[in-house]
Amino acid sequence: MLELTRRVDTGEPVATLTLPLDKRIRSRQRVVLDDGTEAGVFLERGQVLHDGDLLSGADGTKIVRIRAAAEPVSEVRCENPLLLARACYHLGNRHM
Repeated sequence: MLELTRRVDTGEPVATLTLPLDKRIRSRQRVVLDDGTEAGVFLERGQVLHDGDLLSGADGTKIVRIRAAAEPVSEVRCENPLLLARACYHLGNRHM
């Protein structure tokens, strides 16, 4: 199993890993690369992976590019700006 333990700034990726947001905020997890290879992500806690980030193993030979998965987006409209602001506050306060 490939172990991805650090971020790198440059390099030619040999594979891609597509993850939704809830998986990109986890620092330790078992994943399956887009080509079907099993891998483990072991990063420092508190890091969020973004689309285009590069991860590598300890030896630095295999580099994997992170891709953000397509996810549904909600659009909210309201004629009363105060009610919309209150809804935004409550959603943000719950970190959703």
